[in-house]
Amino acid sequence: MDNATEISGVDSTQRSITIPVLVIFAFPAFVCFLFILYHTIKSPRRLVFDTINNHIIFLILIFDFLSLSTEMPITLYYLEISGVDSTQRSITIPVLVIFAFPAFVCFLFILYHTIKSPRRLVFDTINNHIIFLILIFDFLSLSTEMPITLYYLAHGNVHTVKICLFWNFWNYTLHVVSLILTEYASIERYFLVFHRHAVLKHKVLFHYIPMLCLTIYISLWYFYLVFFLPCPKNRLLDITVFTCGMPCFFGYASITAYDAIANLMLPSLVILIFNALMVVRVITSRTVALGPIPVRETLKKNRRMILQLLGISLLSLIMWLPWIVILIGKDFFDPSFGN
Repeated sequence: MDNATEISGVDSTQRSITIPVLVIFAFPAFVCFLFILYHTIKSPRRLVFDTINNHIIFLILIFDFLSLSTEMPITLYYLEISGVDSTQRSITIPVLVIFAFPAFVCFLFILYHTIKSPRRLVFDTINNHIIFLILIFDFLSLSTEMPITLYYLAHGNVHTVKICLFWNFWNYTLHVVSLILTEYASIERYFLVFHRHAVLKHKVLFHYIPMLCLTIYISLWYFYLVFFLPCPKNRLLDITVFTCGMPCFFGYASITAYDAIANLMLPSLVILIFNALMVVRVITSRTVALGPIPVRETLKKNRRMILQLLGISLLSLIMWLPWIVILIGKDFFDPSFGN
């Protein structure tokens, strides 16, 4: 892998299929984010700024929206012309910086309020731990992976294949760890609400160990795939292509299929299922406790919870589903699909 070789491009048929798929899934994500933003602005100030756990939720949504609004245009442009020329790079750089700056400010704002908050709200509240861990990985993505992207956009290449390897490893690790932890946060939140005593009684087993194991598993998985798995001759890295083309492990259908299903598809579905289950259980529990309540009144009373859970679920699902579709189509139908 000493010499960087250009990988095969995306032909017109693949572009004509992939572009509509990405746009179809991206549009609802934008609408969902704007819908949540609208209700956030309309909410009383105490619900938005004075509730510390809301700060974290909003920052996660901002990072997800940042990925959708900056990385997606680059992908669509690449699919449209099969490359990123100097003009496009000069336009994309300021767009990335404009969106990245508010994300940094929001992170510092939440960090400031976290430091000022009582210790019991930050460290002793168990459901905040995994959210802080997700924020750390998202912030690492913004502060370490994005500079490599900006360098590529400014120069049209990266220096060496070693940087390509690190770029691929770091990019996949940070994004997938964030997704996996969001999956576990959805599961843990459900059990903290309905089986809190059992979780707190076995906190090490059900809280700390899963967070640690999931983070280590994803890190080691991509570390092996990127740095140690032999690269097929027809899939070598190209330092002049965005993210240097696809990582070498995409040349192995079985590995790609496992990665897409176990590390991307399953977490996305679990996030959706457990958040939907949470909403149903809460509404059902209140109905049993208080007697029959009109549906409209029930939804109104639980609006904030429903919007938060729905926003996280849909954004995670919509952002990852197009990529999953491409990987599954490539592995099980057309090997050249999405190259």
